[in-house]
Amino acid sequence: MRLLHTSDWHLGRSFHGVGMLDAQRNFIEQLLAVVREQSVDVVLIAGDVYDRALPGLDVVKLLDDASYGSRMLEPRWC
Repeated sequence: MRLLHTSDWHLGRSFHGVGMLDAQRNFIEQLLAVVREQSVDVVLIAGDVYDRALPGLDVVKLLDDASYGSRMLEPRWC
């Protein structure tokens, strides 16, 4: 079994007032490419996915599109 562990994405964060959503979208696309190329079975996201307790809708949509749209990060409950 191949496991990829990641954390502290802080999606929705801005840096000196500049939004980072495009860079974060690029990060997720690169992560999904690694998942496919390396035949990763499990992606474990340990925490701090969002930068705020109540993220904006565009930020939630970014993760939803990556998770459910690609079906590469589809949540599984144990």
